[in-house]
Amino acid sequence: MRLSILFSLFIILGISANASILQVSGEVSGTWNADTVQVMDDIIVPNNQSLFINPGVKVIFDGYYYFTIAGQIQANGLENDSISFFVSDTTGLHSLENNNGAWAGFWFDNLATSNDSSTFDYCQFKYG
Repeated sequence: MRLSILFSLFIILGISANASILQVSGEVSGTWNADTVQVMDDIIVPNNQSLFINPGVKVIFDGYYYFTIAGQIQANGLENDSISFFVSDTTGLHSLENNNGAWAGFWFDNLATSNDSSTFDYCQFKYG
């Protein structure tokens, strides 16, 4: 019994040690393949640039921040490995008087030339 508990503890610690966190703000593009992407301020995919988000990535907003898409976003999760977008602290979400407990959502730039082929497959959106 003690051996199985010890083995389980090593497995959990090994998984935690391999977890990666990417902190972002401002302009973003390229590929997000970290376990967690922590959004520290408003972010934007600039016109004529692309952002690819790999399956299993958790995008966590640290406040009421906008995710503007002027370029292209490809967030393509899998049926058994989805992509999640949510806020880190939902305190105050119940109030309609302020934006506490939420993130500002996605904003697609209508004047941009390259965002017409953005896709979201197997994604979860919470508290936006």
